[in-house]
Amino acid sequence: MTKHRVVAAIDFGTHGSGYAWAAVSRDNDDLADRKVTHFFQWKDQRALYAKNRSALLIGPDGELVAWGHEALKLRESDPSLRLHTNFKMDLQPNIGAGLGGPDGSAPRAKDPDAVFDLIVMLLHEVFRAACADIVQGLYKESDIRWCVTVPAIWDPYTRELMFKAAVAAGLPDDPDRLFLAQEPAAAALYCLAKGEARLRAPGTHFMVVDAGGGTVDITSYLVDDTGRLSELARPSGTKRGSEYLNNAFLRQELGKALGPERLMSLARDQRSALTAVLDRFEQEKLSFSPESKDDLRLDLGAQLYQGLIEQWADDRRGPMPEPVLVISRDRVVALFEDVLAYTLDAVDAHLAALRASAGTQGGELALLVGGFAQSPYLRSRLREHLAKAGVELIVPQRPELAVLSGAVHFAYDSGIFLTWRAPLTYGVQASMPFRPGIDPPESRVAGAGGRDLCTTRFDIFVKAGQSVSADSDVQKTYVPYREDQEKFSITLLSSEKADIEFAHGEGIVPAGDMVVHLGSSMDLPLDQRKVEITMRFGQSRIIASAHNPHTGEVKSVPITWQPTW
Repeated sequence: MTKHRVVAAIDFGTHGSGYAWAAVSRDNDDLADRKVTHFFQWKDQRALYAKNRSALLIGPDGELVAWGHEALKLRESDPSLRLHTNFKMDLQPNIGAGLGGPDGSAPRAKDPDAVFDLIVMLLHEVFRAACADIVQGLYKESDIRWCVTVPAIWDPYTRELMFKAAVAAGLPDDPDRLFLAQEPAAAALYCLAKGEARLRAPGTHFMVVDAGGGTVDITSYLVDDTGRLSELARPSGTKRGSEYLNNAFLRQELGKALGPERLMSLARDQRSALTAVLDRFEQEKLSFSPESKDDLRLDLGAQLYQGLIEQWADDRRGPMPEPVLVISRDRVVALFEDVLAYTLDAVDAHLAALRASAGTQGGELALLVGGFAQSPYLRSRLREHLAKAGVELIVPQRPELAVLSGAVHFAYDSGIFLTWRAPLTYGVQASMPFRPGIDPPESRVAGAGGRDLCTTRFDIFVKAGQSVSADSDVQKTYVPYREDQEKFSITLLSSEKADIEFAHGEGIVPAGDMVVHLGSSMDLPLDQRKVEITMRFGQSRIIASAHNPHTGEVKSVPITWQPTW
């Protein structure tokens, strides 16, 4: 359990972002009875919801004019203002590629620094709102332990960027007061807290399908004898979240009905009216089901329809536009199916990995959470699809709150996760005693004390698929092999393969770099210049530290991660 007085979570999503918090007390220690406080009254919000829109309105000098729903409302007040949405997925382009601004927002930033700055700006606003709510005389900001959610399929480079963005936004630069939580892992805790009795039964195998705006993340767990969770298969998923459905509607249906030039004009000159239509589609999307018989009818609104009439009057091409956009039921189904195909394939792949790990062949449970989980069509299709594989689907109460609420529980007691799976093998190239007939002759060098060394060995810290836990630090001791070596420049290597012997081979790629200085150890004989490197493989972050046995000093060692794209 945490020693802090308050735990708070920020769920930064592609479509919306919000915060929630809980006081730390004996009365709140029980997961099932814990009181989590949400904020539902965002400025200019049309309906009560725990998230504000992840939108920023930026002035010509880069200053923030407004954020959230207020940004959408004010964006036509000045043509020099630029609206930014959906920028979360730009942080890792190989996942977010292809997701544009469906509400006529500014072109997505391709500059990584610009994307980072936008994320910092948004996180700062959510952080500031959370502090104003929590710190009201009873608590101080220093009393709060923070948790920020991240997609499970992000790589270490992107997760570290998110941590740095949170710090730049004002959150504490302290791994004990600020940490990251995988979104579906947090959702699993929410489902436990909401009293899903079957999830508390030892031996239960279940997976979590977190269907959000940008991504669909999938994780799986085994409930152990103490009621804690062990991850079964490495996180997986797809980048095709619900915003891709919105984009398909915009381009394939609205664009076809209005014409691409007219749509571009509307996006430029009547963005609020276009946003209103997209908001209505969002509502229809979350009410459409396989049993729906009627075509979908969207009122274009007076402002947008008047603009269409004026444009039509100028050129008189084609018939006079109608005030209602009609999309056939079959076309709506096709829009859903095009996006859901990616989700169903990802679910099948993860279920196969779950069963290979657990040795099961049926009887598992699946939890559907996230904002897109409100869709009856998604629920029905996924339930039908899983039933054929012998898996029962559960949709908890308020699935759209699962990640946000669960992240609060995670911050309160992250130890509820017993183990999780290392997604990759991590290690370093190291010099080890040379083995004649085994090691490559070209890697042979003369080491201290007349020992021959092989310089290309792969020293493994953790293997892909290996179960790790919060207290399973991995420690390695290294000694320089040159008298003039004042530091270790270490490249952390990664691979999807579990068993690796040499550092040069197919599928082995540089993952990050570390530098460890020997300092005062340079005065010692070469064989005494030891440095103990400790790697902590947390569920969402990998942290390194170095211990100098000569001085007793322990220092954090920053890892400069490399992107996977």
